[in-house]
Amino acid sequence: MRIPTESDARQLVEKALGGATVSAKRFATGLCHHVYEVALNDGRHVAVRLATEETRALLAGGVYWHNRLKPLGVPLPAILHANEQGSIPFVILERLPGDDLHAVYASLSREEKRAIAAAVVEAQCRAARLPEASGFGLAQSYDDPALQRRQTWFQVIEAMLEHSRQWIITAGMTDPDAVDRVLRRLPRFSDYFSRVRTTPFLDDTTTKNVLIHQTRFSGIVDVDEICFGDPLLTPALTKMALLARRCDTDYVQDWLELIGADDKARAVVDFYTAVFCVDFLAEQGHAFNRGKISRDGEQTTRLEVLLCDLMDLI
Repeated sequence: MRIPTESDARQLVEKALGGATVSAKRFATGLCHHVYEVALNDGRHVAVRLATEETRALLAGGVYWHNRLKPLGVPLPAILHANEQGSIPFVILERLPGDDLHAVYASLSREEKRAIAAAVVEAQCRAARLPEASGFGLAQSYDDPALQRRQTWFQVIEAMLEHSRQWIITAGMTDPDAVDRVLRRLPRFSDYFSRVRTTPFLDDTTTKNVLIHQTRFSGIVDVDEICFGDPLLTPALTKMALLARRCDTDYVQDWLELIGADDKARAVVDFYTAVFCVDFLAEQGHAFNRGKISRDGEQTTRLEVLLCDLMDLI
């Protein structure tokens, strides 16, 4: 399987858009596709997402959901060109101004964080106008067969934890008992999970994929999949991402206030945050698409302590 390169990004842009390129720089984030910012000699800047054969279906999912979400007013970049079938599947997108939220979070005021949270909540409300699905969890389209295999929200959460267990066992950097500790809390939320509907929501609008330009919300990138189920999963992942970076969680508190989260909802967010803490632990010792294996013992220890703190809340 050939890995896409900077040269590929430039050549594909030149062929698709009919102009010469002057540079290409890979984005620091992104664990799935190879994503580059490409500058053309006429001053335009575009974002190019390159897939491998392994991630081709996800790229196609991004086009599918873009076409569903954009008409609803979800603030996504325009697709300038897409080829999902070539030897290197790719999509060329408008380059929205700004950086991922995590890159600027520490410099934002509380008022600016709240304004960004309000914009993300609005985007989630627009995504929720999509029809419900035939099952729960992540999907690349309404026809995704994975939806048929997940007929309860409980199954989605349980599968997330079991996936983390397998990754933890493979890497061998922490005790898989971390998974069991969270699993033992699952029954406390059984009644809540039984009432969760297949509500569509943007699962990855966290501290990444939310672009900020000059302290203001610019737009959302990366909708390869959307999730059907409990929208509280996204603020929980955002909270875990902030905790992992030693940031305050004011932004998540504002998010929960904006959606009118009650005490039960906040308890559910704490539980989901623990689920994601285990997921973050499971990532330690894996390379993803950058060829670098993360074996940060200090970070592993910190995540283990965070998990203990979260377990005390639930």
